[in-house]
Amino acid sequence: MGLSISKNVVAKSTLYEQIADSLEAMILESNEDSFKLPTENDMALQFGVSRTIIREAMKILRERGLIVSKVGEGAYTTRPDSEYLSRVIFRIIKSNHLSDSDITEVRLVLESESARLAAYNSTPEFITALKKNLEEMKSAETIELRVQKDIEFHTMIARQSKNDLLVIFVESINGILSKYITKRLILRPEGKEDGNRWHSKLVNLFETANPIEIEDAMRQHLYDSFKQLELIEK
Repeated sequence: MGLSISKNVVAKSTLYEQIADSLEAMILESNEDSFKLPTENDMALQFGVSRTIIREAMKILRERGLIVSKVGEGAYTTRPDSEYLSRVIFRIIKSNHLSDSDITEVRLVLESESARLAAYNSTPEFITALKKNLEEMKSAETIELRVQKDIEFHTMIARQSKNDLLVIFVESINGILSKYITKRLILRPEGKEDGNRWHSKLVNLFETANPIEIEDAMRQHLYDSFKQLELIEK
């Protein structure tokens, strides 16, 4: 279908921002997952502005995670993903000087609920995948791989919730957690066994498919991890 650009009159002040807003609205209203945008020349003609203005508008759309540029092909629309949202959340956390407890409380809400929903949607294949991840985490020879497997475990549970928006939020929060988990493991190596124990407990609970117990165990697991970090920093 592509993009149909209307010739709306755009005020000369903040021209490129208004064009970016107009393009964003058209992109979001489209039913297509991705499509190629018109060339800079075509958009400049249709909007009645210079190519410089179009370039500035396109820059804003890139920053909003709505388009990607492919060398030799032009610009294509895309969907903002959890990685993009993670960068936004990270900037919000830093600029507002939010604490680790703020992050943990949000994570408690999101992941406890995702675990509960995952219990309702649990399958033998899902449990097998969790067990495989658990063994890979236990046998990880580097902290980097260990952290990767730890985050993957929580991401797998979120995806099993079958709630796409919840998955995006959980993945976005998890995207900024690696440094906290790494710090905890470096300063408190015995924390590995705590993580193994909690993940093993969660796997076992998923086999019984008790949503309330799983939700409670996930909450306790995350709270325990936070308290460990607090002890390290004191």
